[in-house]
Amino acid sequence: MTEFYPMPSLVDPIVGNPSARAMPDSITAELRYEPKIEFMHKVLRGELSAVAAYGSVVEKYPASPYVGQLRVIQNHHRASVDALRQLLDSNGEIADRDSGVWGTFVQTLIAGSSSLSLELSLKTLIEGEEHGLKQYQELIEFPLTDRELNVVETSLIPRQFAHIQSLKSIV
Repeated sequence: MTEFYPMPSLVDPIVGNPSARAMPDSITAELRYEPKIEFMHKVLRGELSAVAAYGSVVEKYPASPYVGQLRVIQNHHRASVDALRQLLDSNGEIADRDSGVWGTFVQTLIAGSSSLSLELSLKTLIEGEEHGLKQYQELIEFPLTDRELNVVETSLIPRQFAHIQSLKSIV
């Protein structure tokens, strides 16, 4: 059974009328919250993390025969970052410039695994790619514009599949 709860009043109890200046910024921000946009920011942070993660592995194993392949995937993630930034820009959003806490976690994970072996680092990258694919699949469940859906379905998701296959072929 669906229950409906009343929306909290936005009337300033002292002044008695709605006023944007009377509302704290946190309330104003909640009013503008759009799940699709927030999720797009989350996916963007994941892509920024991927760029950094591939850079870390290449830096740890510069003599690896897979460096060229890893750089290609890293460049794909850079292209995905650009595509997501353009989509966010078209929604009037300012896109994130760094990966935030998630990026720090990924960097730590890659640094720790790469001290053990290249193979473990590659397996960690595969897990990241699979997570990214799931995020893109979740993103298409949101009400996307035709352009957004086209970018995700024809570019971003196929890249994720290709990355997973490419990495699995060398592990």
